[in-house]
Amino acid sequence: MVSGRWFVPFYEMSRADQAGHMADDHGLDPEPVTADELLAEHVVEHQSPRDHVHRRVMIGLARPEDVAGIAALHEAESGRAADRQRLAEILRDYPCVVVRAGDALIGYAISARFAPDVLELRDIRICQDQRGHGVGGQLLAAFEALARLQWAAISLVSSQGYEGDPDKRLASSFYERAGYTSALWTGRSHVYVKLLRSPGT
Repeated sequence: MVSGRWFVPFYEMSRADQAGHMADDHGLDPEPVTADELLAEHVVEHQSPRDHVHRRVMIGLARPEDVAGIAALHEAESGRAADRQRLAEILRDYPCVVVRAGDALIGYAISARFAPDVLELRDIRICQDQRGHGVGGQLLAAFEALARLQWAAISLVSSQGYEGDPDKRLASSFYERAGYTSALWTGRSHVYVKLLRSPGT
C-alpha cells in the first residue's frame, strides 16, 4: 500500500521549492494520524534538473534486515567502521528511515534518544552518486514526520574533519533551509535543534 499523503511529484515543484527541500513546500502531511501510515513506502518521483532523467525511489521505515545495507553504506561513504549490534538496537528502538532505488539501499536516517522528549538524528546519508536530486530533503522530511509522532524536538551535530572522512563538509545550509537553528558553533561543529511541536502539546 502506498499512502496518498506521501506521494510527491518532485518534477511538478518550482525550482525554489526543490532547492529548499522543505517539508511544507513539498506538501507533505506534517502530522500523520498513526505510525501505520509510515509503514507504507513513501514514493518520490522526480525529474533531475541536472540530467532530466525520471527517477523513482522509495522512502520508508527501516527494517531489521536493513542493518547490513546501512552499515555498508556508512562504511563506504565515511571510511569509518559501523557497530552492527548497536545499529540493530537503534533500528529496533528509535525512528529510522531508509531510501531504496529498486533493490538497492541508497540512503538512511537513524536516530537515538537525546532526552526524554528530544530525539537525536545520529546520521543521515545519501549515496554520493545519488545526491543533488532532492532525495536528501525528502528523507529528512519523512524522518521528521515519523519523529513527530512521539518526540517534541530533534537535535543533531554537523561536523567536518572526521578521521577517515577528511573531505566531509558541513551541511549547514541543508539543515537551515529545513528549519533547524544553530544552538552551538565550535569552529568545526554545528549543534542544530528543531522544535517539532509547541511545548506542552
